[in-house]
Amino acid sequence: MGLFAVDYRDVQGQCVYAQGGLKFRADEEALRRYFSQILPYVSLNDLIGEAVFWVLFPSSLAIWTFPFLLYFKGVVFALVIAVGLFLVAGIGHQYIYLKSVNYLVFILGNRLLQLAGYVVWVLVFLVEGSLPNTLILGAWFISFALGLGDLILGLFPILFQGKLFSLPVSDQVLRTVGIHYGAKFGADQETIYAGSGLSKFFGFVSFLGLLSAVIALISLQWGAVITGLVVFLAAAYVGYRAAGGRRNPALQRLDTESTAQWDPEQVAMFELLERIHGDDYQAIINELYFGFARASRGKVMALRKELADAFEEAKRNPSAETWHRLKIAMRESL
Repeated sequence: MGLFAVDYRDVQGQCVYAQGGLKFRADEEALRRYFSQILPYVSLNDLIGEAVFWVLFPSSLAIWTFPFLLYFKGVVFALVIAVGLFLVAGIGHQYIYLKSVNYLVFILGNRLLQLAGYVVWVLVFLVEGSLPNTLILGAWFISFALGLGDLILGLFPILFQGKLFSLPVSDQVLRTVGIHYGAKFGADQETIYAGSGLSKFFGFVSFLGLLSAVIALISLQWGAVITGLVVFLAAAYVGYRAAGGRRNPALQRLDTESTAQWDPEQVAMFELLERIHGDDYQAIINELYFGFARASRGKVMALRKELADAFEEAKRNPSAETWHRLKIAMRESL
């Protein structure tokens, strides 16, 4: 196992808790199934560990930059820029994984080190007789150390009603780490979606936009900061849509394959069909369809429209994608 590896506790059929308490909404079996093509190269402990530290990136960025901004530019400037950086990083880190940056997070994400840094800054402000800034500094650190950042990012799926942020932050970050390794080791895109060439191009453009915004911020070039952030957000969204967006079943698989979300009888039926027929999706779909017909002639006709449409689509074009959509439709309709 590597530098980032952490222990975890598996709650069978429900979730996984990483060391430190971070929760992932799929149990070990579902995670191993989802990451099956990259586990020969990187352990599940490493994948979870890298996700655990990458989750800390936005709050660590906010914690370390705020004192410098407060000291050199004042309260209002520090609050606006630090919050802006936190939100940009909070959105970006869910879809972009930079392992080189995660090495820094591995060190700078340590709360004790952050506390030590803030003690030094408190002494600096006290020596200069700036008690208000000392109190603001303490409030900022305590807020993020107690999870204010996690609370803010956790509201995104609710505010956007699942249209862009369909998963909790921890699950989305873990999936992004998996996509990183899927691309690195050439995993089947239907198993771990590595993205199209177009989506990767826009992902690179979004990274350049974020990098330019940070450089411009250091140089205090506000027009360039705004331009860089706009490019970052626009390119990230275009890349996300080019990769299929939330409608791409491969991007949704980690969420929908959590066994806690499925009826046990459905899970057993799906696994049996896949074990018997392998990748012959036409045979899987035909057997399932005619199984409904044998059970009751009117049962197929009585299916909800969404499920009936999914059946028809799967019959016309049997594939891993249409089979996955059919499973989701059955879960939601039956």
